[in-house]
Amino acid sequence: EFSKRVSAGLRRIVESAGRGQSIAAFTSVGAITVGLQLCLQCPDRTAFDLGWRVRNASITEFLFSRDRLTMESFNSLAHLDDPALVTFR
Repeated sequence: EFSKRVSAGLRRIVESAGRGQSIAAFTSVGAITVGLQLCLQCPDRTAFDLGWRVRNASITEFLFSRDRLTMESFNSLAHLDDPALVTFR
């Protein structure tokens, strides 16, 4: 049920976005994991394992069009300048 709700939310974002528009969404590891699973079309277990790798405050970027969702970057911490700030969920 959670995956269905996140997928529906992602669909609403994609459908409401204008051409060339950038959108920021701040969320938890669960929603990021569902997005990764949609992009990679991987089984639940693989998505679950990827979710355990998501670090706090990391940035994952998705590119999208009306009929496509792809991953641009995953788990980036380039915006954090102090390694002590890096933690896992």
